[in-house]
Amino acid sequence: MPGLFDGMRISQSGIRAARILTEIVSNNLANATNPDYTRQQGRLTSADTIWDGRHFFGQGVEVREIVRIRDELLDEQVRNTQSSSAKYKVISDWLHRVESTYNEPSEYGVSQALNDFWGSWQTLSQDPRSLAARSGAISSAENLAQKINALHTRLDDLHTQVVSDLQTRVASINSLTSEIADLNNQIFELEVGRNGKANDLRDARDGALDRLAEIVDISYFEGANGMVNVTISGHPTVIENKSEELDIRPSLADTSQLQLVWEYGEYYRNSENGALAGVLEVRDNYIPAYQAELDSFANLLITEVNKIYAQGVALEGQTLIESQLGYEALGVSAANDTLSLLSSGEYRSIFISFYDDDGKIIRSHGIVVDSDDSLQDIADKLNGITGLNASLISSTDADGKLHLELDTTSGDNALGEVSFAISNNTGGHDTGSLLRTLGFDQTAKSTNTSAAAPVLSSMDLSLLQDINQWNEKSLADVQAHVMGIAGRFTINLYETFTETAGKTDGRLMQQLTIEYDVNDTPTSIRNKINALTADFGVSASFVGNELQITSTAQTDSNGEFVLAGGTDYLRMSFSNEYRYPVETDDTPPDGYTGTGDELGLLYRIQMNTLYSGDSASTIALDETVSTPEKLNAAYLLADGDNRLALALAELDQLRVADSARFSVSEHYANVVASVGTDVRHQDQLAQHEALLLQSFVNERASISGVNVDEELGQMLAYQRSYEANARMFATLNQMVEEILRLT
Repeated sequence: MPGLFDGMRISQSGIRAARILTEIVSNNLANATNPDYTRQQGRLTSADTIWDGRHFFGQGVEVREIVRIRDELLDEQVRNTQSSSAKYKVISDWLHRVESTYNEPSEYGVSQALNDFWGSWQTLSQDPRSLAARSGAISSAENLAQKINALHTRLDDLHTQVVSDLQTRVASINSLTSEIADLNNQIFELEVGRNGKANDLRDARDGALDRLAEIVDISYFEGANGMVNVTISGHPTVIENKSEELDIRPSLADTSQLQLVWEYGEYYRNSENGALAGVLEVRDNYIPAYQAELDSFANLLITEVNKIYAQGVALEGQTLIESQLGYEALGVSAANDTLSLLSSGEYRSIFISFYDDDGKIIRSHGIVVDSDDSLQDIADKLNGITGLNASLISSTDADGKLHLELDTTSGDNALGEVSFAISNNTGGHDTGSLLRTLGFDQTAKSTNTSAAAPVLSSMDLSLLQDINQWNEKSLADVQAHVMGIAGRFTINLYETFTETAGKTDGRLMQQLTIEYDVNDTPTSIRNKINALTADFGVSASFVGNELQITSTAQTDSNGEFVLAGGTDYLRMSFSNEYRYPVETDDTPPDGYTGTGDELGLLYRIQMNTLYSGDSASTIALDETVSTPEKLNAAYLLADGDNRLALALAELDQLRVADSARFSVSEHYANVVASVGTDVRHQDQLAQHEALLLQSFVNERASISGVNVDEELGQMLAYQRSYEANARMFATLNQMVEEILRLT
């Protein structure tokens, strides 16, 4: 049967247990604010009983183990939700930064620069020769390009920052996996051969797992040895006390691109969730998409503005002009490759007009481009125009640039031509009624066949003898009569190989302008026309009683203009060509502008354009727009022509984007709106996941976290237990002393 000393030993076990439990409470309270700490609890068990031959007697209490209060299933839910929440938060945070780079709406954004751009052309259209208005248009065009450049740069800087964030996240992954492997080793060394658990080390490891789960999707399991093995996106990353690092390396396919590779060579497979997945999505999808949308807008702006602007003229003609781009801009790889700008059987013209030093039109020439032509063919045809040198040149940035230059050395420009423009500059078939006076049919065309030379005839000039104003005695006197009228008329030659049967609707090949003044006579008019004979094949003579005009000019088998030896004579008329020749009158059809490039070649190769470049990073004011005088504002080199400026001012009213659904400004507004839509969507996802995560975290905290009030209650209970066992010990001790005193 147990004695008093056994009772004292039992009380001592109670005192010891109460002390240990109090120390656990003390440790819990000390770590109440430690986010990685798990509330600990002592597990009490009765000491082994003894048999005295008649009864079983207890031997007190002992703290069998100190355990962490942890719900592993809840841990998994928290970590999974941490991954998804972190992903959406990262995306949301970055998209907010993207949104702020657009700086819209504000007076400093691209939208305002666009409004200023359209407005400047509206102002210029009111006074197209105003140097101040021209300077304003140049300034607004340059400002718009710079705003777009700056926005691209800011997006590019953000992309760089995202890459830096990626590097930081990868470094964190490597640090955490290394930490987990190290903790695995420490836990194993402390726990092997012992009953207890290394709770503090396990807390540290769980904290590392939590932080790792925020960055990447992880799965893990604890082995029998207490070590945790971790896989990231299916790749074994921590195996017991070893970890494999994740690396950032240049892509083998494109060294400018970075990719993630595991230390031993396996490519990283992007996880569905985690902050790293968010960073990669922003880097690989969102920012490139926004950059592509901005590039698309910039390209649309460049293209649509240049389509109009390239058809225009400045205050003076050109003496030299060169394209920014070559044949590659036309979708071919060599200068002799056939272009795909026209369908089979289609024809288009390009017109060159020549001017004197007063800006007056002297002559115009057209070339006919067909579906089989290459850029080299077009250059050769342009080079065939008298007084113009055309060639293709190569450069470091574009092979096959088209170079046009006024011929100032051969003497071909003997009519006083000092400049040219790519323009169909027809200013009226007869501004002073000379043709009507001489009885020419002003709107009809010659009725010749392609095998005969064209002829245009005046009336019987002898009939003018009886006119009161002339009152001449003979035909010779009529031919020498001073007519007293001034103006100009044009002699136009059209090719016949594209004519529609029964119609004279071929394309203009040559247009000569004859200026006359009040001192001119029918004979001097003949002489002025004959002054053109050498270079242009046009001649005039008195045949019988008529003044007749004819031409030896033809087109060859390639459709090119030749003075002789061709296959088809041309058709002649005083009537302007406008866009397509008309047979019965000289009224321009609706939409006529006098533009010189029916093919749409100029804007494609960026020749005579306002903008160069093709994207947000490269858009820039064309270097040819160096002064206000060199800014195009008209289609024709004529006073008062404001149609190009007006067309650019009204461009934003046209639906030119997204299958003709939106204007240029609306297209940019859609670019900005798409960012805002993405921000709102990611905000909603981030908020939802954050609420879900918080609910799981709160639930885990209620289980594993330290509740100070509860711990204080436990402390009082353990204090009472300690006091009770101490009193029991003291009582037993007194009993022992009493027995000893009696003995």
